[in-house]
Amino acid sequence: MKRINLATWLLCSAISFLVIACKKEEATEGTSQVYIRMTDAPANYNAVYIDLQAVEVTGSGGKNTQLNVNPGIYNLLDFVNGADTLIASGGIPAGKVEQIRLILGSNNSIMV
Repeated sequence: MKRINLATWLLCSAISFLVIACKKEEATEGTSQVYIRMTDAPANYNAVYIDLQAVEVTGSGGKNTQLNVNPGIYNLLDFVNGADTLIASGGIPAGKVEQIRLILGSNNSIMV
């Protein structure tokens, strides 16, 4: 198994990883309900494992909100060609999302 800098790989591929969906009818006054799903594009790897521990959203005004997360080790290549999985959800203050941060544990690896 060959290991490369997973943080660099994730940064380059982050755009294809996340899809955010909002449901207005489930939100309370001044908040929006978000669902974070993970998906990926096909890659020339045998496996890309991430140890997901938490998901944090930074909204307008710099307020950070930790979402309810489904922690665990995920093989990103299980979520290609339209497949995805729900990794986090929760209510955040209404406004603009500035940043979504995946907080990873130490069991990350790539098999080439």
